[in-house]
Amino acid sequence: MDAESLCREAQGRSCAGRHAEAVQGYSAALAINPGHAKARFGRGLALHRLGELAEALLDLDEVVRVYPDVAAPFYGRASVHHDLGQTAQALADCEEALRLSPEYLDARYLRGALLKKAGQLEQALKDFASVLERDATYHEAYFGRASCLYSFGEWARAIADFRPISALYRVMSTPCSCAGCPTNGWANYPGRSPSFPR
Repeated sequence: MDAESLCREAQGRSCAGRHAEAVQGYSAALAINPGHAKARFGRGLALHRLGELAEALLDLDEVVRVYPDVAAPFYGRASVHHDLGQTAQALADCEEALRLSPEYLDARYLRGALLKKAGQLEQALKDFASVLERDATYHEAYFGRASCLYSFGEWARAIADFRPISALYRVMSTPCSCAGCPTNGWANYPGRSPSFPR
């Protein structure tokens, strides 16, 4: 089997939540073609989902090195840095992802969450509001914005942000059909992201 076929199979396993099997498939693809960026990126994402953060970071570092002009690997790496508690590195990668793709909502949301954590509430609020202006179904941004508003003493506005969330959860309770899966189109991590070159 060729590397591309192994990569497609691994993506399907990841979509099904079988991340350990996906890592094996991506690794098999990389054994055939060590320069296969799609496989390295997919393996990095699957390792991240398994909590193997150091290994995920190695793969995503390599993809960023090879494709410094693509936003998705920077966002993937920012997510790993975030989970490692490396806020400065996560913020830097979010900034780079947004420089490359200003409409990258996931990177903008993560930057808002990181800024909120760092106490930069006004800037975080701008990021959450920007995400919601572009996608009113991005429920995490409602939570982030409501939290900032609450910190500013704007309780009525904060409570209003929680109202749409209950409706969103009803819509989101449908099972994955792979069309909306975070790894569908493999570079669309975790969903609404720009495409990674094939």
